Amino acid sequence: MKQIKMKDIKFFSYCKLNAIIWGSIGLVLGLLFFAISLFGGNARAYWGTYEITGVAAGAISLIMAPLITIVMAFFLSLISYVPFSIITSILKGIRIAGKFENVEHDNHPDLSQETIPEITKQEDEND
Repeated sequence: MKQIKMKDIKFFSYCKLNAIIWGSIGLVLGLLFFAISLFGGNARAYWGTYEITGVAAGAISLIMAPLITIVMAFFLSLISYVPFSIITSILKGIRIAGKFENVEHDNHPDLSQETIPEITKQEDEND
C-alpha cells in the first residue's frame, strides 16, 4: 500500500468523498431494511399520504436510503468543510494509505501539478 499526505482538499472533492461514504452507509441501511422485509418484518414506507408495506417498502428503501444519505452528506459537507480544513491545517496534513494513481488533467488545464498529491514510496507496515 502506498501513502499520500493530504494537506488540503477542494470543497467539491470533499463533498464527493462524503457522498460516497454516506451513500455506502445508505446502501447498507437499504439492504438491511430490504432483508427485514423479505423475512416478514414490519417494513413501511410513506409517499405523501400513501403507505406502502412489506417487500415493496423494502425495495423502495434500496433506492431511497442511499439517496437520502447522499443529500444529507451534501448538507453535512457544507457544515463540516471549514472545521475539517482547520483541523487538517493544524495537523499539517493527514496521511492516507491505499492504492493511488496520479490522474492526467488534460481536460482541466487550470489544475497545476501543485494540486496533485505526491505519492510516497513508503509501504504501509500494517499490510
